[in-house]
Amino acid sequence: MYSDGARAFVTGDNPVWFTETSGLMHPDGEINFPFSPNAALHASWIGRSDLTFLSGSQYAVEEINRRIACGAERFVFAGIADVVVNALTPIHRQDKCGGGWNG
Repeated sequence: MYSDGARAFVTGDNPVWFTETSGLMHPDGEINFPFSPNAALHASWIGRSDLTFLSGSQYAVEEINRRIACGAERFVFAGIADVVVNALTPIHRQDKCGGGWNG
């Protein structure tokens, strides 16, 4: 997936997010791994059976960033200051890391 808008992907000290409750082989399994500010791996069994490169909506970018920030132990790295991501870093988050997305 690539970001086509104003938001960029972030990474952190725990850069891979996956569905821990159901596992990767479950039909709801997902994995996210941002590998540049403009590109991230989003793998899912939902809706597709082939490899496809998708343009991520800004909502999808924000959700992947939320997942990465919520999974960070201590550090989140971004190319620019982002108040949304800053609010989710380990020092600031409280109950903001619940919920989910099926994108």
